[in-house]
Order: sequence, then structure tokens, then C-alpha cells
Amino acid sequence: MDKLLFIGHTYHQKTKSSLFLLELVRKDYQITEFYIDPAMPLDYTRMADLQGGSFDVLIVWQVMPEISEIRKHVSWNHAVFFPMYDHYVAIGGFSAKIWRDYQDFIIISFSRTLYNDLCRCGFDARYIQYFPKPSEISNWGEEKSLFFWQRQTVLNFATLKKAVQNLEISKIHLHNAPDPYNKALPLSAFGEDVVEFFKSVIYSESTWFETKEQLYRVLEQSSLYMAPRNLEGIGMSFLEAMAHGRCVIAPNMPTMSEYIIDGVNGLLYPWEASSDNRCGAPVLLPTNSIRTIQENAYKTVCEGYEKWSRDKFEILVWMKQKANPNIMKLCRRAIRFDWYNTSRSKTAVIGHYIRCFYRLISKK
Repeated sequence: MDKLLFIGHTYHQKTKSSLFLLELVRKDYQITEFYIDPAMPLDYTRMADLQGGSFDVLIVWQVMPEISEIRKHVSWNHAVFFPMYDHYVAIGGFSAKIWRDYQDFIIISFSRTLYNDLCRCGFDARYIQYFPKPSEISNWGEEKSLFFWQRQTVLNFATLKKAVQNLEISKIHLHNAPDPYNKALPLSAFGEDVVEFFKSVIYSESTWFETKEQLYRVLEQSSLYMAPRNLEGIGMSFLEAMAHGRCVIAPNMPTMSEYIIDGVNGLLYPWEASSDNRCGAPVLLPTNSIRTIQENAYKTVCEGYEKWSRDKFEILVWMKQKANPNIMKLCRRAIRFDWYNTSRSKTAVIGHYIRCFYRLISKK
């Protein structure tokens, strides 16, 4: 059986957000998993003893280690990178020099926005949209009740209050389980108007559940779900809410905006990066009822899952392909974003890409 090295984020060992990919490739590959915390220095020598250091396929999931360092300890025949849109924005897009390490990778994006950016830059990119399996709906939830998973400091009580103030919410359940390096600030940090808003609703709270089933039982008590992030890579949490027939309220940003049509299968609100509480305006009252939006959200996932179930096997095909990037586009981006040391002249950078171009030609 062919060997595959999977490099992922330590946090995903807890959230299981990469599990669907591992299950897809497990039938064809013997998998070695290696997890890193991007916030901590990586000791690349830890990779020296991984299955003899030779693999048929390398998969890098979201994190962006230095490939030039990994090559000192591990070899592979095919390389695939799954970037996430939120991480791409967080590191400053293509201005981050680490992108130069991924020019020879097949890059598979779950965000259409990121896929378009990758193509414009010259990378050999593929696009596929993920959908979870729809759940059996036993309870559509109370129409004026909302579930909010507080994961980011930037999307908080003040954002929630401003976004939903038109919807006459009567109940709010707060799932207080922040992402790493984020913290949940108390209500008092957001001013008296926010404190008063929460006094006007029935309020309950939870932390990490032991199982997803426990989470879903609480989620299903509400018809409304507040998306917990302003940007997503895939968006597992809000997609699972849609798969349970919830009306998702989300910032009008990728990837939420790539799944949700405002007022049809969810509700979108404007997001302003320069604003104190980020939410640009409250959600407008929809023409459709909340129940209709819930039904449309569920239908979106049902139809999307059917398509994903057919298309996902394309990933196995792409994993065995050699990357064929647009060398001239990459050359222009390398100069524009100064991917190489400033001590190297533009002539040297252009020379590097000319050599890459001739290597590609000679392989054809």
C-alpha cells in the first residue's frame, strides 16, 4: 500500500475537522499523521524517523511549515496543500514569503474566493466545495431562540447584539468554548447597552461537550445559529448547523457567503474590519419566515452533500498529479511580493523561474 504523510494542526485533533479527508484517503494509503502548532517553533528533526522518511504523497492541511526544511528529512513523489481562507487572510495573503515553498504543490481549496486568488497568482489550484451529511430533523427549534458558539474574541457579545437586534430574540444559548489564542470576554467589557440586552433575554451557557451528540441536542432547541467566525476555511461549525436545519446568521464574508444566500437559506450581515464591534449593521428582517429559511438551509446541505459524495473522489485523482503552475504569473508575484531575500536581484529571481519553466517543458 502506498504511504502518505499528513501534516496538520494540533487543534484539529480535538475538533476532528480534517477527519473527513483522512477517511477518504485511508482506503488507498497507509497514513502517517504529524501535527504541529503554528504558534510554537517547529523542530523539523522530529520528522527524521517518520516511516523511513519516504512517502508517495505528502498532504499539508492548513498549516504552512517550511517545505525546504521538511525536504531535509522527508521525501515524496506528489505533494498536495489544502489552504484555508481564514489562515490565508491572517498571514497577509500572498505577501507572506512562505508561499514560495508551495509552488510545486497541487493546491486544493474549499473556498471559491481563495481558489480564484490562487489561479490569478499562478498556482496549480483545484476547487471543491465540502458539505456534511444532513441529519435527521426531529426538532426545528424555537423561532426566537438563538445558539451562539463564542470561538473568537473578535466576534463577541457586542457583535451578536448588533446583528440580531431586529429579530426580537427571546432566548440565547452561549456555547463558551474559544479557539486557541482567543478568549471570551465578560459581558461587562462591552458596555451597559449590551449588558441590558442580555438581561432582556432568557440566557443559558455551556462549555465543551464530551460528544457532538450532546452539542447537537442543545443546538436543536434553537432555530437560529450565530456563525462563530468572521472568516472560515471550510466552515464546519455553521455547515453542521445548516445540516441540522438551523437558520445561520453570519458575516457576509467567505466562506459563509459562498454557501448562504441572504434571506433565502440564511441571514448575512455586513462585516467592517475597521469597526469597533465589526458588525456593520443589524440583520434585515427577511421576507421569508425563519422556518422557510431553515427548510432551505437543510435542502442546500442535502443537495450539496449529494454532489460532494460524487465529487470528493476527484481529490484522490488530483493527489497523483504533478503540479503544473503558471511560471510567468508566479514570477511576477515573486517580484511583487518579494518572496526572495532582498539581497537577490530581480534578474536572479527571473532566472530562477526561467529554469523552472525549462524543467517543466523538459518533463512534457
